[in-house]
Amino acid sequence: MLPGINGGLAPAMQIQERQKHSGNTVEVQKTTQLPDAAGRWQVAEVRHTTIKDEGKNRSSEESVSQPDLEGKLGDVSRTVDKESESVSGDRRKSEETYSIDLPGAARDSGLHLVQRVTTTQSSNTNGQQTTKITKQPNPGDPAAGLWVTTVTRDSVRLGTAGAQATETIQVRDANGSLGVVSVDMTKSDSVHGVEVQIAPAKSK
Repeated sequence: MLPGINGGLAPAMQIQERQKHSGNTVEVQKTTQLPDAAGRWQVAEVRHTTIKDEGKNRSSEESVSQPDLEGKLGDVSRTVDKESESVSGDRRKSEETYSIDLPGAARDSGLHLVQRVTTTQSSNTNGQQTTKITKQPNPGDPAAGLWVTTVTRDSVRLGTAGAQATETIQVRDANGSLGVVSVDMTKSDSVHGVEVQIAPAKSK
């Protein structure tokens, strides 16, 4: 409810959310409605999320639909997340984003992969290593598929004197080459003072 032209509160947005649980799977549908000029509720967006939790393996998929100029609902984006952990404790997370808008190309009726982010983490007695690789389409040749645009490496080395963390960021330049743009080093006199962790999955 928001203040209307007459000074009182008037309906401005309505959200309906439904959840369905089945074993290790949760489905959530969130519908957002806005009033038109006559005050009738019209669907502005529908988000459908499916989350599967299988112990050390977890996945989620979210699709977003919006009405077109004729009022027909159609998918405009989709996000797919996957997380896994090996027996040795190594972790891997991937996130793929699809959109109807592909940089450098005219819009069509399909969804296109516009970003893939992969994060891997391994640990041993000497510390841990995390690598995050971001891939996106080449604006000059969008049909060629994805190429690496950013690489971030975080390493933590443990020693008797403490811990040392190093973060190195590489970014693709205008010539198409990956170059180091940032190096950040942190030291701690405690072996537990420096940690690098894969961020938890976003709440759906």
